[in-house]
Amino acid sequence: MEETVMSSRGQVVIPKSLREAGKLKEGQRFVVEEIDGAFLMIPIPKDPVKALRGLAKGVLRGSSVKLVRELREEWQ
Repeated sequence: MEETVMSSRGQVVIPKSLREAGKLKEGQRFVVEEIDGAFLMIPIPKDPVKALRGLAKGVLRGSSVKLVRELREEWQ
């Protein structure tokens, strides 16, 4: 666990080990949420579409055409 301090301007330094682990760079933008007294910082990807690429990989078993055929057979 790392520790940091907030400045008088509300700035908080993210410790180097966490910046490296999260591959965070200067200028990184975040969404900040408060949940039950804890603060959650979620990095906003520079290219959200690219960040979602591959998210559903492995969800479909085989081709979509094959899946549609199987579902049609089940419905009949």
